[in-house]
Amino acid sequence: MYFVVDYNRLTISHPRDPHQGMQAERVVLGDSSSSLLLSLLLAQLHLLASAFPAHPRRIQTDFDKLTNQTRHLLKLTQDLLKDPVFATEIDHHRFKSLPAISSRVSDLSTLEFKPTLSQLYADLKSFEHHFEWLNKITRKQQHSSVPKLTDMISHIKSLIHSLQRQMNRAEAPRVPVPSPSLPPNPSFHWEVVQSSQELLQQFRLFCDWASRVFLTLKSRLPA
Repeated sequence: MYFVVDYNRLTISHPRDPHQGMQAERVVLGDSSSSLLLSLLLAQLHLLASAFPAHPRRIQTDFDKLTNQTRHLLKLTQDLLKDPVFATEIDHHRFKSLPAISSRVSDLSTLEFKPTLSQLYADLKSFEHHFEWLNKITRKQQHSSVPKLTDMISHIKSLIHSLQRQMNRAEAPRVPVPSPSLPPNPSFHWEVVQSSQELLQQFRLFCDWASRVFLTLKSRLPA
């Protein structure tokens, strides 16, 4: 069945025989009924579009990309933490505004799609601010990790951009990201090392958790 709409009337046509193409059996509705039927039709089309999102395979591919980007960041973090300078224990925590990471496997089964995307976005933006602060500090002290930190920040920004696309597609709200509570600029080299180690360890936990989350969300997408 198809619809032909003009200014004054709504015409509905449908085939008498599916093998003979669209033949002209028409019903012409008056002005009063055509507006009502057209409104009902548009409402049904809207519901169908919401229930069956376009390009499900493309969305699954995008979630594969999110997972791969997160795993790459996890590897970068692990490589940085292999530096022997990070072999000592952290004496006290300097960052007060790092995201709290929930890494229990049981939590994966209770994830909600839109709120989870929004929270991951907020957490990534927070880590981005913290790493940019650390990058400025290490540059001043000419620390050997500066090139890799710059590379990591670039990959974080790329992951944020990919995540934003999915949030826009899912109409997920953006959670306000408060300005981080950063520690005073360290005066000694060992303070830089300790700050770097704390931030990297927390980000490693986040990347491991986020990659599992993206895989879980992908599994819930329509085939």
